[in-house]
Amino acid sequence: MTGNKVLALLTAVLPMFLNTAVHAYDMPIGIPAPDFGPVLGNPVDVPPPPRPPVWPGGEAPGYYYIDNTAANATDNANDYGYPNRPRKSIPNTLAAGSVVEVRGGPYQFARAAYFTLQGTATRPVFVYGVNHPVLDNPEKAEINGAYFVFDGFFLRNSRIYSQGMTHAIIRNTEIQGNASTPNGLKVAGSNIVLYNNDIHHHQGDDSHGVTLAEGSHDIWILGNRLHHNGGDGIQFCHKCSTSPPHHVFIGGNALYSNRENGVDLKYCHHVIISGNDVYNHWPSFPGIPFCYDDGSGCTTGSSGSDGASIMVGSDGMPTNIWILFNDIHNSNKGIHIRETYNGFALGNVIHDVYAVGIAFETTGEGPVTAAFNTIHNTDRGITGPWEPGTLSITMEDNILSGISDDSINIQGIAAGLSTASNNLFYNGGGSISIRWDTHVALSSGPAIDGLVRGNGNLIGNPGYRNPAAGDFHVLDSGAGVDQANSRLIALNDRFRLIFGNGVSILRDFDDVSRSSSGTDHDIGAYESYSTMGTAPPLPPTLK
Repeated sequence: MTGNKVLALLTAVLPMFLNTAVHAYDMPIGIPAPDFGPVLGNPVDVPPPPRPPVWPGGEAPGYYYIDNTAANATDNANDYGYPNRPRKSIPNTLAAGSVVEVRGGPYQFARAAYFTLQGTATRPVFVYGVNHPVLDNPEKAEINGAYFVFDGFFLRNSRIYSQGMTHAIIRNTEIQGNASTPNGLKVAGSNIVLYNNDIHHHQGDDSHGVTLAEGSHDIWILGNRLHHNGGDGIQFCHKCSTSPPHHVFIGGNALYSNRENGVDLKYCHHVIISGNDVYNHWPSFPGIPFCYDDGSGCTTGSSGSDGASIMVGSDGMPTNIWILFNDIHNSNKGIHIRETYNGFALGNVIHDVYAVGIAFETTGEGPVTAAFNTIHNTDRGITGPWEPGTLSITMEDNILSGISDDSINIQGIAAGLSTASNNLFYNGGGSISIRWDTHVALSSGPAIDGLVRGNGNLIGNPGYRNPAAGDFHVLDSGAGVDQANSRLIALNDRFRLIFGNGVSILRDFDDVSRSSSGTDHDIGAYESYSTMGTAPPLPPTLK
C-alpha cells in the first residue's frame, strides 16, 4: 500500500470517530443532498414535530389524530381528534402547518383518495402513519401540494399519482399493485424526494414502478425497492421531447425482477444513477407471456425489453447521463446505452450477466465513456455499434475478466474514432479475444495497444478477494494496483462543471477517497486498501 493510499484511507476513516453528528442516510456518490428550506432542510429523514402537550386528553388545532379502530372514534364535532377521542377519517385538504398522525386501518375507499397538502417553507404539512396503516383499494391516491411529508402508509392494490407537487417527500411507504394496476408512483413537479418506499407488483401492461411526468426536475429517488413491475423499475420520459425531466438523482435503490429494465431513461438530461443494486432483468417480448420469478403470475405485454438492467435512450437522446458505482448482476445485459450525448459509465461492478457488460449501440451520437468499471463473467465485456456510422467511445481503466467471447468488440467507423487505454484483461492466463474491426486473440498488453488505438493496457490477475462470492475488492498484489492513468481527475472536474454542486466523484465503489494527484489510482471500481492474504485463483468463466 503506497503512502498516498494510507493518507487517503485515514482521511476517509477519521471523520467517523471525530464527527458526532451522525446522519441516518448518506447520499450515494455524486448525488447532492436536497435542501427544502428552513424547516424541512434535507427532508430525507427529518422527523415530524413533537406531539402537542395537551394530548392525550385534549384537542390541539392543526394537530390531527386519526384511528378508525378506536371504539369512540368519530368525525362529528371532532375537527382534529386526539388520542382519547380520535377522528375516523383522514382529511382531504390540509392547511400549512398541519400535522396528521394516522393509526388503525384499513381505510376503505370506493374510488380514488385525494389529498391536497398546502404547506409552506416555514409551515410544512406532515401526514404520517404509525405501524403502516392500510389505504385499501383506492383506484389511486392523488397527492398534490407543496412543502409536505407523506410518510409510513401501505397502499394496497393501488398507486400514487400527482398532477403537481413541489418540495414534497413521499417516504417509508409500501405501494402494492396487482395484475391490472398502472404505474406505481407517477410524480409531476419539482424538488421531490421519494425515499425508502417499496413499490412492487404493478403488473398492468407496460406499468412501471416510478415514472416522472414531462417538465419534472430536481427529483431524488433514493433507497427504494422497485420490483416485479410490468414495465421498468424506473422509467422517464416517453414522447416528451419538448420539456424532458432533468436533474434527476437515482441512488441507493434495489431494482430487480421487473418485466423490462431496472432503469429506462428516454427523454431527459442531467441524470445521475449511483449506488444502486440492479439485477434479475431478462428479455421479454410483445405478445409473449412473461412469468415473474416470485410466482406472482404471468402477463402478456405490448412492450418488450432486451433484459438490460440499465437502459439509456430507448426513445430519444438523453444528455449528460452519469451511471456511477452501481452493482449490476444476474441479468441479460448490464448497461445498454442506445442513444446519448455525453454518457458516462464509471466505477460500476458488473458481474454474472449473460450477453454483455456495457453495450454502446447507436451511431452518430456520443461521445460516451466507460472508465474504472469492473466487468466479470459475461459473454462480451464492452461492445460498440456494428452498423455504419460515427460514435466515439473512450474505454479506460476498466477490468475485464472471465469474458467468454470478446473482451472488447468495436466495429465499423467507431473503431477509427474510439480508444482503449489502461484496461486490465484477464482470462485465467489465456489469450484475450478482441474485435477492433478485426477479430484477434492477443497475449500481451503492447499487442492490445497496437490494435485498439490506446496505450497502457495490461494482461494479469486483478487479484479479486473472493469473486465466487461476488466480492471484487482487489488485493495489494493485483495487477491493476497503481496502474490507472489520471483520467478520473479530468472526469471529476467535468462532472463538477456540469452539475455545479461541488460534489466529487473522486471515489471508489466503497466511497473511499481516491487521491487528488491521480498518480496511484487502481484500475477498476475499487482501490486496494486490503492486505488480507493472497488472491485466490479466478474460477473458470461460467456460461
